[in-house]
Amino acid sequence: MGADLTGFSPSSLGCSPATRRFRATAVVLLVAAGCVNYLDRGAVAVGEPEIHRTLGLSYGGMGLLLIQMAKMIGARVIGTVGTDEKALLAKETGADDVVVYTKEDFVPRAKGVHVVYDSVGKATFMQSLDCLRPRGMMVTFGNASGPVPEIAPLLLSQKGSLFLTRPTLLQYVATPDELAWRAGDVLKWIVSGKLKLMVDKTYALADAADAHRDLEGRKTTGSVVLLP
Repeated sequence: MGADLTGFSPSSLGCSPATRRFRATAVVLLVAAGCVNYLDRGAVAVGEPEIHRTLGLSYGGMGLLLIQMAKMIGARVIGTVGTDEKALLAKETGADDVVVYTKEDFVPRAKGVHVVYDSVGKATFMQSLDCLRPRGMMVTFGNASGPVPEIAPLLLSQKGSLFLTRPTLLQYVATPDELAWRAGDVLKWIVSGKLKLMVDKTYALADAADAHRDLEGRKTTGSVVLLP
């Protein structure tokens, strides 16, 4: 679909020929990172000391981007991951503390944070709520371990007048101008080296089923890219 159908074109994103070379590995990440950029700016003000980020395997690439963006605004990042390998990668990316949630309860080490970004879903959702300080923000954006349980709004009150949001990308890139704004920052950070894309595996388009199986089987640690 081109600009005549969607209203979007390469120039809508502010892409110069130099930045377009990233498309082979980053085009899928582009809008996702733009959404993460919004989440960082929308839920955490510069100078607030902590972000608790739950790193889900199916969203490993998103999590690694979010760690870097959070550090850009001076946040303290506590990551929760499923394996020791992911813990090492999260630390190398900039997380201040990392908990392997399959081995220990992460609540004691993350208690009192301002905001949680949780892409794991069912396995970590309730514990993530317990990490938040009063009036904290819970951002759930993935279901790597299954859908989160249904909760009554009263529970948010009981746990400290918490805020809960479940964003989806479409509402944050509703116009070409908004997409250009969100994606523009991300592209600039990539070009300058401030934001490092971490592609774990690439697959030929014909092997897309293998990519899905690896994601579902939790065999990836970063972003997965399909190549034509």
